[in-house]
Amino acid sequence: MRQVHEPPGPLRAEPGVAIRSITGTVENLPLAADKNTAGMAVLALCRDAAGAHSEALHHDEVAAYLDPDFAMPHVHRGLLLRRLGQRDAARRSLVQAHAL
Repeated sequence: MRQVHEPPGPLRAEPGVAIRSITGTVENLPLAADKNTAGMAVLALCRDAAGAHSEALHHDEVAAYLDPDFAMPHVHRGLLLRRLGQRDAARRSLVQAHAL
């Protein structure tokens, strides 16, 4: 049976704790675009988990801007937009991700 590893207690139980932790880490990174891109993509996932969808979309857009060839923010944005009922925008994001 495959084991599923879960994050430590506070990160699993409270998305806000994870967001604060990751935000602090991202803010302290050097301005190298590749590091901030990954940080923005992770923040988008955390914001989504916390129900802050507009902030999640913003972080996805920043990550995609910093590294246009990074598919993850396009995929997440597409899936989130589809859940929000914005099917045309979701399709564009997923097509962009697939092209990468």
